[in-house]
Amino acid sequence: MSSDDLPARTGSDDPGPRQSAQLSVERYEASYHIGPLPSPADLSAYGDISPELVLRIVDAADDERHHRHRMDAARVRRSVQGLIAGFAIAVLFLAGSVWLISNGYSVEGTVLGSIDLVALVALFVMGRRGSTG
Repeated sequence: MSSDDLPARTGSDDPGPRQSAQLSVERYEASYHIGPLPSPADLSAYGDISPELVLRIVDAADDERHHRHRMDAARVRRSVQGLIAGFAIAVLFLAGSVWLISNGYSVEGTVLGSIDLVALVALFVMGRRGSTG
């Protein structure tokens, strides 16, 4: 490029209007916490507000844990009681079937025993299907 190709300069040293550029930096922060208690940073912030507040939050989480354990234990206890009751009923039906057959009611005893057996098989099959699906 020669000097003839450049635009002629005027007498002032002002290069003309200036364009200014701004650099903008944004920072995003996200945190994820799972649990019955707030994150340690949040718990510390609560402690700055009131130390008693931290104790109340921890006590509430502890009470919730105890309650959840009691509910789980009650659910297991009811499940075991249901299994025992079901077994007792099945044994009674089977005993009734044997008694009917031994007293000459072979058709009735066979029907009762078959119903008992089909009910037990259905319970186990449906129970497996319900627990896996």
